[in-house]
Amino acid sequence: MTAVDVQPGAIRRVPALDGLRGLAVAGVLLFHGLIAGATGGFLGVSTFFTLSGYLITAILLTEWERTGRIAVWRFWARRVRRLLPAALLALLGIALFGFFVADGHQAQRLAGDGLSALFYVANWRFVVGDQSYAALFSAQSPVQHFWSLAVEEQFYLIYPLVAAGLLFLFHGSRRKLGIALALLATASALLGALLATGAADRAYYGTDTRAAELLIGAVLAVWITGRPDLRPGRARATVVIGGTVALVVMIGAWFVVDYGDWSLFHGGLPLHALFTCAVIAAAPLPGPVRSFLGLSPLRALGRISYGVYLYHWPIFLWLTPQRSGIDHWVVLFAVRVAVTVVVATLSFVFVERPILEHRLVIPWRPAVLAPASMLCVGAALVFASTASSAPRIDFSAVHDPSKVVARTQPVSPLHRAPPPLPATSAQPVTRMMMVGDSVAITLGRGLERWGPAHGVQVLNDGRLYCGIVRVGRLAASLGHTSNAACTDWSTRWGTTLASFRPQVVVVLTTIWDTSPRQLGAWGSRYVTIFDPRLDALITGEWREAAATLRAYGARVVWLTPPCANTQLASDALHYAAVHLVEPLARTGAFSSIDLASYVCPGGRFSNTIDGTSNARPDGLHFSDPGADAVARWLGPQLAGTQTHDTTVAAGTAAGP
Repeated sequence: MTAVDVQPGAIRRVPALDGLRGLAVAGVLLFHGLIAGATGGFLGVSTFFTLSGYLITAILLTEWERTGRIAVWRFWARRVRRLLPAALLALLGIALFGFFVADGHQAQRLAGDGLSALFYVANWRFVVGDQSYAALFSAQSPVQHFWSLAVEEQFYLIYPLVAAGLLFLFHGSRRKLGIALALLATASALLGALLATGAADRAYYGTDTRAAELLIGAVLAVWITGRPDLRPGRARATVVIGGTVALVVMIGAWFVVDYGDWSLFHGGLPLHALFTCAVIAAAPLPGPVRSFLGLSPLRALGRISYGVYLYHWPIFLWLTPQRSGIDHWVVLFAVRVAVTVVVATLSFVFVERPILEHRLVIPWRPAVLAPASMLCVGAALVFASTASSAPRIDFSAVHDPSKVVARTQPVSPLHRAPPPLPATSAQPVTRMMMVGDSVAITLGRGLERWGPAHGVQVLNDGRLYCGIVRVGRLAASLGHTSNAACTDWSTRWGTTLASFRPQVVVVLTTIWDTSPRQLGAWGSRYVTIFDPRLDALITGEWREAAATLRAYGARVVWLTPPCANTQLASDALHYAAVHLVEPLARTGAFSSIDLASYVCPGGRFSNTIDGTSNARPDGLHFSDPGADAVARWLGPQLAGTQTHDTTVAAGTAAGP
């Protein structure tokens, strides 16, 4: 991804650094390919940051010491020639993806996401829009990866001015410049640690919090740029051995660290940057680092790493098992990587290098061509977003829940409504309430539309970003921690139940309860749903939630969570359906209906439900047509016009 080329006459090219680029982008490919074990492959981005900081500073220092000044405008112009052409091509391809391939949720966000990528502010867009970097379901933005490019371009915009100003202020003193950059890096790292205690994605995406990794590379450049190579001896041996150890540790971290690790913003990322610096320092010297990173495949991949990073993510999203017809994950990953490398190579040979080296003759002036091209690509992104016919996902109730409640007469908690008649009674249910997370909201929309024709009033009271479990810290992959809007259900539901008096309450909770979670008593690492400690926590919270709902006379029906379009999420949801919902249903905490088996026949994800296509366009939530299809099957069971309440049977719920 690092698109910093060594300018002729500036600093000499070190082939091993191309290999480091190739290694870093390989880590990102493994991470985005969900390859088992490569949970920390995203740290390849951190390597790119540090390498960029080093190379940019080396170029600026060399120019300063040669000419006594830094030509900032010329630096920016070269960055534009190097970065913009391939980025515009990638965004144009993403516009085509949005029009022909994207699901409704992706298409709906494409205009905003795409324009933020076009103007290199995607990282802040994802902070504000809460787009998680490691989202557990499949509707990731096709420009999600542009966040890191935005961080780098913002750095390229500001840093040359800072470096030039500091060099002028310090009369060219490297020592003072290095100290100043080290202090800025420390401040950035401390800010990251501070902000990581809240929404983790703010610390992950923020230019201010990620600048530490770039600045640490800059400090290395201040230290070694322009100095003669170390002669054979103790000093060289120390650098070579240190770089070798650092390379091993760095690669090892890519297979040990998890995105949600608490340590990342409490020293982890700056430490990784220091390891990268040790590798960079050893790269020019004879030894294991230069030999390994000098391997031809790594160097070749490194040369096209910018294009590989740009094109790989939309290609990965496009080549799904359903579209490609490839079920084996190893084969699918190989195909995705092969297509990415071919596209990146063509881009490098026929677009990137010719433009950078002024070999591509264009009659228009760049000052005209660049804005005109950006305008055309921006228009294509907006058109693709608005013209896409893909079904959209609506995350709001059909009818405002507060207005639905307002139409009913409140009942004093001391005079609660009597328990409803059993579902097998001839008297049907007339009031129904839906609670749960965003998946519950989208399914509830179908029940809301089904209800009036069958004499049932439906209150859709699901909550975005909210599960049932109230304690602990959610994995950063979901971009949220528990908040008051999620944890006050014990009182919020009581008010609604007393007013609306539902006879049946339907509960559906998915990834917000099944994602990894951290609790102080469990230590610093996140615990998965397969751990007995988290299982016990979830079970206890669900049992209390069911008791709260029953306290007002409602019959509680818990839906087994259906599978998702990603293996990681599906495994957790399947486990919850079989190992958590079933035991609770057997104890009488609630009754259950096996939604998972209906929505995921044979335990496999399907975007078609009962003949309705595009039923779950993002791989998790229901479109309106999909919710309507489920409501036609589910509604009669809930209302008592069809006796079909079941307890989920082990092995029948969705899952691998």
